[in-house]
Amino acid sequence: MGRYGVDIKGSERFLNDIALEESPASLIFIDEIGKMECQFPHYVALLRKLLDSGKTVVATVFSKEAGFIAEVKGRPDCEIREVTMANREKLVEELAGWIMGHAGQMKCTPL
Repeated sequence: MGRYGVDIKGSERFLNDIALEESPASLIFIDEIGKMECQFPHYVALLRKLLDSGKTVVATVFSKEAGFIAEVKGRPDCEIREVTMANREKLVEELAGWIMGHAGQMKCTPL
């Protein structure tokens, strides 16, 4: 896509190898749900499973809403925080506090 090249088969192997949907972790970080990533059905299917799994998913999401990105942003169980130049430093602290506040309810397992 654009000037970037993506190894689709390699990406799919990687996603299968880490088996996020089977992980006992209840907190998953995703960087990112973006335009390019959403072109891969395997990635979108995995994210749908994670979002429907009951796990807490913290993700960066592309700003423009279309297709799967709009679907994610429209979920009633999602909280959206916009990152701006004015709030980006404070947002790190805010999100860390939110995660720590939920940490007792989460099982975090490194991959």
